[in-house]
Amino acid sequence: MDRHTSQNYIEPSQASRPYKVALTVAIVLVVATLTVTVLLIIIGSARQEDFQATLTAVHTDFVELQNTVGANLAAFPLRLASEPRYSAAEDCMTQVVEGEIQPPPDVPADAYRVQVWGDGLAVQHVPLGADGRWRLELREVQGRHLWVQIVHQNGYYASVPVPLELAGEGCTHNRVAIRFEPRAAAP
Repeated sequence: MDRHTSQNYIEPSQASRPYKVALTVAIVLVVATLTVTVLLIIIGSARQEDFQATLTAVHTDFVELQNTVGANLAAFPLRLASEPRYSAAEDCMTQVVEGEIQPPPDVPADAYRVQVWGDGLAVQHVPLGADGRWRLELREVQGRHLWVQIVHQNGYYASVPVPLELAGEGCTHNRVAIRFEPRAAAP
């Protein structure tokens, strides 16, 4: 068998040990960086898709509940007193969601809290005053879909989720007021 006899040829066993270690570390770092980058992209995309899927599922469940024949909404002690009223907020740079709750007899208004969530908004818990009023100001002005639901301090839902839609531009549709009242007892 012929051996290579060039002057520049180095036997593999004679290669520098630090060079081999540095090359191995560099390759591992490149592969690890690419793997982490791909994982972060996948996780970020999945979170956004999951968030949108959750909002869609809540809306779909609400619509399905409304459309189901014989749906027992009497399980919720509170209902909307009237349709949400949209108007202009005092400041065009804010969006305002406010309301009032008239609790059932023998239940203090501050036994409830308001839960608000929606597009670009993490779940917010807004306490009620003793007079049953509440207010939430959102500083990031954008068009968004929101849901408002009343929750009793014991953790049960006292109303169905109410869908709202605030405008992102202009001051004509960036404030909404809603009122809840006790559900009439069935005869």
